[in-house]
Amino acid sequence: MNTNKSIIGIGILAIVYMVGLTGFLLPQWQAYFEYLTPVNLLFAAGMVFAFHKKWSVPFALYIAAVFAAGWQVELIGVKTGLIFGEYHYDEGLGFKILDIPLMIGLNWALLIYCTGTIASYTPLPNWAKALLGAILMVALDAVLEPFAVAHGLWTWETETIPLSNYLGWFVISFIMLLPFFRYNFSTRNAVAVALYVLQLLFFGVLLAI
Repeated sequence: MNTNKSIIGIGILAIVYMVGLTGFLLPQWQAYFEYLTPVNLLFAAGMVFAFHKKWSVPFALYIAAVFAAGWQVELIGVKTGLIFGEYHYDEGLGFKILDIPLMIGLNWALLIYCTGTIASYTPLPNWAKALLGAILMVALDAVLEPFAVAHGLWTWETETIPLSNYLGWFVISFIMLLPFFRYNFSTRNAVAVALYVLQLLFFGVLLAI
């Protein structure tokens, strides 16, 4: 039964991302789909976390902490330029506090969970799982960045995306993932794995075209 539900969840996400890809490829629909970006993020997070099998108070606190830490890191990054490089957020991710969208905290929590879940399928020791998850985070960011800049999510003050951005993503992701495995929050969640793959394909296709 759980397998059937996961297949349904993956199917729904696949349809959503195929529709989204079509919308971004059609100039007359692109602005509308840009507006729906925060809605898609909320929907994807709801789908993924609905299939988490081991909800507990410590796990909920962990996800809340990653949300808050992700937002705080972005605040420091924007205000100082010391973590990722010089950049600022545009309007594509919706409501902002201190110039930082709340949705960026959710994005950190969602992607850390997805990459941690993928790494949990391996027999690696916990530190190596965290390392693998951080690598997966950077791989996704590599195809996400051009999309984000092109569609009004954030803007870099430099002509090219600095190496510090990817290094920052890697180090912060590794630190966030360590307690994910230390406290055994990982579960088998095929929907989380599928979302990561769908996002990688979505941004990769748009980057290639």
